[in-house]
Amino acid sequence: MNKKCFFSAFIVCVLLLQNIDLTAQFAIGPKSGFSSSRYKLEYANTDYESYFTTGRVTGFHAGVVSEIMFGGNFGTQLEVMYSQKGTSLELVKLPNTSVSFKNKQTLNYIEIPLLFKYKVGGDKLGVSVLAGPFLGVGLGGKYTESGTDAGGLSTNYRGSLTTGTKVNNQYKKMDAGFAFGLGAYLRAGNSGKLILDARLVNGATNIINNNYTLEQNGINDPSVIAEARTRNLQLSIGYLFEFGVTHF
Repeated sequence: MNKKCFFSAFIVCVLLLQNIDLTAQFAIGPKSGFSSSRYKLEYANTDYESYFTTGRVTGFHAGVVSEIMFGGNFGTQLEVMYSQKGTSLELVKLPNTSVSFKNKQTLNYIEIPLLFKYKVGGDKLGVSVLAGPFLGVGLGGKYTESGTDAGGLSTNYRGSLTTGTKVNNQYKKMDAGFAFGLGAYLRAGNSGKLILDARLVNGATNIINNNYTLEQNGINDPSVIAEARTRNLQLSIGYLFEFGVTHF
């Protein structure tokens, strides 16, 4: 009896699925734009937080975006982007010294966001909400620094930044977090649509390699340990080529 019930239920499910029309609209294309980013810094010794201020630096991002809309308002957007992130860091107060500096740095990442998408509008024009996680792989970067040393002499430096886990890597290899924002689309020609995006991309992981921090100080002093999380605003424009509707 149980086997007959199971078989009957299976047949009913198959018949129901045959009457469901699952469709997906696929699109892919290039996207690029500008970014404004900074680091959110936290120190083990909270006194250090009053010594430094952070500011934003500009960069750019570019890559490929793909979109799958599942027969209605819901879909996913997967991207592979080259993305620049960075910060400016200024020493505003250091007790009993005349030392001052201002540091500007940029890190380069290959970034992969997987965003869930909800759109409102018609075939020609509409808006969307996007949200989802991202993963970034660090490629290294550059910095410039100017200031005054303890003797009152002006200093100017520039150099490279590296990512990894060794003591000579200033930053960790991976960044991960959450992205959310708004988008708009406009039908442009018969083959696709123009897309506009504005989003916040906030890192959830610490990107500073504190093995490097302790090595540079030459002491095992936990008070010098800091954590940095990326805060990035992106504005971008792109074009998606549509490849018709697929039925499942």
